[in-house]
Order: sequence, then structure tokens, then C-alpha cells
Amino acid sequence: MVFTKDRPLQLDAFLRSAERYAPYESMEVNRHMTPALFEEQTRTFLAKHERVVFHTDDDVFFQLAVLPPVEVENEGAVWSLRLGFNTRFQHTTQRAQELPPGNVWRWREADGDFGYPLTLNATVYRSADLLPLLDFHFDNPTSLESQLAAKAHEFAPEWMTAPIHSCCVSIPYNRVTTGSQNPISDDPRWTAPALKELWDAGYRLDIDKMDFSNVIGAHQVIEPKFYRV
Repeated sequence: MVFTKDRPLQLDAFLRSAERYAPYESMEVNRHMTPALFEEQTRTFLAKHERVVFHTDDDVFFQLAVLPPVEVENEGAVWSLRLGFNTRFQHTTQRAQELPPGNVWRWREADGDFGYPLTLNATVYRSADLLPLLDFHFDNPTSLESQLAAKAHEFAPEWMTAPIHSCCVSIPYNRVTTGSQNPISDDPRWTAPALKELWDAGYRLDIDKMDFSNVIGAHQVIEPKFYRV
């Protein structure tokens, strides 16, 4: 499921990248038009799928998603597509983070993003591991993730796994919810209204021409490139 609100240019880029690189059986878009519908649609999505992955509309896949080892997946490990040995910088705290000793690790013993299992960005879960945590109301992606993170001590899976190199990155050009204080680009050309104007004028993000050769974090500003339809 991908969460989106008023960012069609970014949503379009994510959907095109996921169609190319992500081995998902299906995708659903939650436009969270109202708080009640946001929560209802999210719970329904969890209830009807054994395994789920969440995305926000500023995610972009830049290479083929790699499946985890079968034995690790069968044990219910959290499978992260946004982490790898290249993601040595944590965007939210603006600091370097320690890499785990291997691409399967105990998240409770890990640093930074490697110790943060409950995220809405490019991470695969068993629904049965998430549903017991959702004993609260939530009305947008920020409140859902923050309350899930606060309940990490109740989260059953002990292990996380990731490919050697990450294959998805969140590009924080802007924000559309007031609850998040994570760093975003300070370039006025990339605010949500500015990008909406480009969308309306027929421009699209050209993910083939964007430079993903030096992705060092799960969140990172990548200089946008555009084409016109």
C-alpha cells in the first residue's frame, strides 16, 4: 500500500518505479481523503493480506528489489528494501549510523535505521505481527508510524534483513503533514504546490535520468530531472 496526499507527481514516479523494480503481487493506493477512511482502508488492507509492505509517495525504487533468503523469510524477519550496506547515514538525525555485522541482524541491538523496524517506507511485514499493535486510532501516515514506533517493545520479530545494497529511497522534497519534523529539502522549487504545478503542466519525474549512484541513506534528496508528456 502506498500512502499519498496531494503529490501526484511523486506518486506517479513511485508507481512507475515499483512497476519496474518491485516484485509485488498487487498494489493499493490510500489517498487518505478523510482520517476515518485512512484508518479503515489501512486496517482492511492488513486484514486481507498475509504479507504487506507500506510506502509513502516520495519513495522511488532505483534498482530491482532483492528477495530475502527463504529461511529468514520463513522465520518472519522484517524485510527492508530501503536499507543495505550503503545506507550509512541516518537522515532523520543527520548523523552517520553504524552498519550491522551482516545483512541479517537483531534490530534491538542495531543502530539508527537498522534498529527501527516499524516504518512505512519499503519494509515488508507479516500482517499478523502488525495487527496486535494497532490498538490505537490513527488518521495519517505520520501518526500511524509514530504510534507503531512507540510500541516497538511489543513487536514480535527479532530479526531484520536487507539486500547488500538498498533498492528504494525516500526523496524528501517536501512534506504534506504537520506532524512530521523530519528534514526536507529547502529548495522552494520542490514544495508540494510547486511540483503540483509542474504536474498540471505535463511534467513527470524522469527517474531514468536521476542520479542514484550515491544513495547513502533510507531518505535522501536526489536532484530531480523531468520530462514532459
